[in-house]
Amino acid sequence: MKNKLGTVVERKIDEFDDTVLFLMNSHYYLCKLVDHQQLCQQLEGYEITQEFSPEWVLLKKRLPGMRRQLNWMGQKDG
Repeated sequence: MKNKLGTVVERKIDEFDDTVLFLMNSHYYLCKLVDHQQLCQQLEGYEITQEFSPEWVLLKKRLPGMRRQLNWMGQKDG
């Protein structure tokens, strides 16, 4: 996909139930704000329950963490 920086897959024992494996895929895209028009979110039921929300992250603040996660998972840093 165009402007996709990468995906970080997090797998760990669930913090609330140690018989469950927690799995989360975080997808990172390079984005640019072209206007300030705001639209309503269209969240799925579970996203509303878990209070999901998109988050704008400055690349220079997030990139070091992404690199640490990739290195920890044994993936080549790119």
